[in-house]
Amino acid sequence: MGRPKGGTNQKRSCDDKVQLIEEYYNSGIGYKAFARERGISPSLFCTWLKKYQEGGIEALRHSRQRYNRTEEERDEEILRLKLIIAKQQIEIEELKEKIL
Repeated sequence: MGRPKGGTNQKRSCDDKVQLIEEYYNSGIGYKAFARERGISPSLFCTWLKKYQEGGIEALRHSRQRYNRTEEERDEEILRLKLIIAKQQIEIEELKEKIL
């Protein structure tokens, strides 16, 4: 059973995730049962496990890295994406002219 309707997601630190993963490895039960006992979505817990297995603690630490960018980095990304869109629009217009 998940969180109550209208509730908020619980934020867990990297250290909390590592501790939960270590408890899971020592528990001897399946990840779904373990996650449910601790009030965590089994699919979310499985995601943590995969990240931990593939990249260790660092993979868990940087899971939200793209959301922790500075305003300048976000502005640069927006500009980069706008340039891509502009180039694509030019290509579309050129292709339309070739067809007609």
